[in-house]
Amino acid sequence: MTDILIPKERLSEGFESCHKQISTMLSDSKKLFESRKFISSIGLSILAHEEIGKLNIIRNHIFSKTDISKSDWDNISKPGSHAYKLTIFYGYAFEDLKKMGEERYNTIVEAEKQRTGITSSKYSELLKSESMIRERLKKLNDIKKSCLYVDWKNNDWFSISKIYSEHELDLLANYLLEFATYELISELIVLKFPLDYYYEVIPEKSIMRNDPLWKQREEYSKRVYEDKDYGEF
Repeated sequence: MTDILIPKERLSEGFESCHKQISTMLSDSKKLFESRKFISSIGLSILAHEEIGKLNIIRNHIFSKTDISKSDWDNISKPGSHAYKLTIFYGYAFEDLKKMGEERYNTIVEAEKQRTGITSSKYSELLKSESMIRERLKKLNDIKKSCLYVDWKNNDWFSISKIYSEHELDLLANYLLEFATYELISELIVLKFPLDYYYEVIPEKSIMRNDPLWKQREEYSKRVYEDKDYGEF
């Protein structure tokens, strides 16, 4: 008896459908943000972030040319799977980093430094940050729930407006919208270009660097990771 739920021949179709769904969610989140409906925008951006986790899984099966099993799909659709979907994007990134190794990583970041003047984090520092990043991303699930539901905690009614001021909600909504958009663009780039373009220092790398998607990613990367006027969670 086979455990196959989604045959590999249907994965590209699923990726495109998921991409369209996420794009719609982010577009709606942006409209909410621009209307200063920050709490609704935050909740929708986090839901989009979860769907990007699903997109990541579909894309990895496209690369490996493998079917998605019922058990694999249950892992991202069963109750309580929210934290898993929120962390899977960076889970795969850390797996790739470990496979890459320190020597290869140092060669790549030195080439990037020569090209951009930006000094990247040390390999050992990135590995140490893994658990902290995972826990930070899991926190998004609690933030999402506090955006969507009123709860009873510590003998009082509780919602996100009791945690953050209006100004902080503004910053957080902006940050999470940009963060999810950055992740979506990153997924599209990894699907479009072989990993060698991303990780190897080869002449063909310029093909990816000159692609409009990559230029978008660099802009969002700066806004998410470098700008100081963004709220964080």
